[in-house]
Amino acid sequence: MTQLENAKHDNETNMILPAGNPDIVWTIGDFVVASHHGRGIMTDAVDTILNEIGKPLMGARHILVAVYTVNESSKKVFLKNGFAVVRCISNYAEVKGFQRDLIVLERHV
Repeated sequence: MTQLENAKHDNETNMILPAGNPDIVWTIGDFVVASHHGRGIMTDAVDTILNEIGKPLMGARHILVAVYTVNESSKKVFLKNGFAVVRCISNYAEVKGFQRDLIVLERHV
């Protein structure tokens, strides 16, 4: 199965589960403009998403995130919030003329 087919399958699997089901796999992403890097803003935002919104209000129990290996800052944000690296996908995508590897991180809340 290709990565696109895997993603489609995963989404279809999630969509048939009832709201609040602990088997739903959630994803989040992060972005902060460069002028605000290094201030802990995203680390706090992810903590809030996980602990004040995701688990108590939405029933999120399993969260996956993915970052390009060159994006050390995003990787650090998720590691600080208890995520663990579960795999690296080599040559995942071409971005601005360069092949990029992808790191997948996971957390069970």
